Formats: sequence, C-alpha cells, structure tokens
Amino acid sequence: MESYTQQCKMARTTLGMADDAAEVPQHLCCQITWSPLVDPVVTPAGISYERQILLEHLDRGNRFEPVTREPLEASQLYPNKMLVDAVDAYIEEHPDIFFAAI
Repeated sequence: MESYTQQCKMARTTLGMADDAAEVPQHLCCQITWSPLVDPVVTPAGISYERQILLEHLDRGNRFEPVTREPLEASQLYPNKMLVDAVDAYIEEHPDIFFAAI
C-alpha cells in the first residue's frame, strides 16, 4: 500500500500541480507577508513590498519602513518595474507554483 505522501505526489503529477516543496523565490515575495508580489513598490531603503500591504502598514500609523525602521511616507514609494518583470517571467515559467502560493 502506498503512503499518503506518495499518493499526494502522484495526484499532483497527474493533475499537473506543483510539488509541495516548490516555492516562489524569496526575492519575489513581500518582506511583510512572504506572499508572492503582484504590485511591488520599492522604498528609499531599496526594499520591495506589496503595495497594498505596505500602504495598510502606513495607514495604521506606522510611519516607518518595516525592515529598517527608517521614517517612511506613502509619497516615497515607487513601483518596482524590474521586479514586476521578474514576477511576470516567473509566472510564465511556473504558473502552478505562483498561483498556488497566492
């Protein structure tokens, strides 16, 4: 009798799904939630976050950059176009992994 893990792996292969061990690379994930980035913004410190998550952080009165703790305002955020391109390329190659992680 096959183990549960083997059965799951076989089912995922049959359905064309990502392996349990497959993960979105860390550089394509938000530094707050560790979820894949969809609309990344970059701070003056050079750290990227998901726009909505960082704006919610700032709206709660946290006027600082979450990692460096440097003062931060919403007006200092800029779209991270290079990261958008990297995420798009990753989605093209690994859509099953990316969308399973969202």
